[in-house]
Parts: sequence; structure tokens; C-alpha cells
Amino acid sequence: MLEKRYHTVAVELRGHGRSEVMPAGLYRPDHYAADIISLIETKFTREKFTLIGHSRGSNCGPCCRFPTGPGRCRCLR
Repeated sequence: MLEKRYHTVAVELRGHGRSEVMPAGLYRPDHYAADIISLIETKFTREKFTLIGHSRGSNCGPCCRFPTGPGRCRCLR
């Protein structure tokens, strides 16, 4: 059903899971947002997407500015 229409990517934010541990002070929502933007721009260069965040991730979406052009991010949840 949905898996036939959507490709899901779960991102481990810095400092969580197996992600890189960063120096103190580099764990603000704008830092997380920069990581998410970098991922999108390097791995999903032409795809449209819906950004969904939970817990800490829900604070990152509003910080994301997508310079790759209008219409790529369908919505923030």
C-alpha cells in the first residue's frame, strides 16, 4: 500500500544511535536541520519529499530551509 508509493528514510540525528558524536554546543535544532538538508541534497537530489519529525526531530523541520528550489518539500509534519 503506502510502501508502494513512498520510500521511507529514518535519520539518526547526531548524537543518537550510530551517528557521529559531536563536540558540546553542536546539538541545536539548526545543526540537526543542516544535517537533514545535507542528506537530502546529496542522496535525494531530485526527489520530492515529506519531512516528518518526532520528538527532537519535530523541532528540526521548521529550521530547514531548502535552497534546492520550490516544490521539493511537500509539507512538514
